[in-house]
Amino acid sequence: MLRHYAIVPAAGSGSRFGGAMPKQYQMLAGRPLIYYSLAALCRCPRIDRVWVVLSPDDSWWRQYDWTSLGHKLETVFCGGASRSASVANGLA
Repeated sequence: MLRHYAIVPAAGSGSRFGGAMPKQYQMLAGRPLIYYSLAALCRCPRIDRVWVVLSPDDSWWRQYDWTSLGHKLETVFCGGASRSASVANGLA
């Protein structure tokens, strides 16, 4: 059986975006910006698992409740120095 996975690299600091927190945690309509991407992927019936790759020292993720996204979401704290490194780490 063919399985489909999504990897969302979210280990960046968002320094170019500015602000006191990383871009992915900036609020939009009452939710962190990353929520909307993760929710869309988790709702997709063809996707079996959604991995969000975070920085090993991410202190923001645990401040939010992600349970509404369901059982498909899995966090891995193995982000790298670049987006491509984060994706490679997530695949590994």
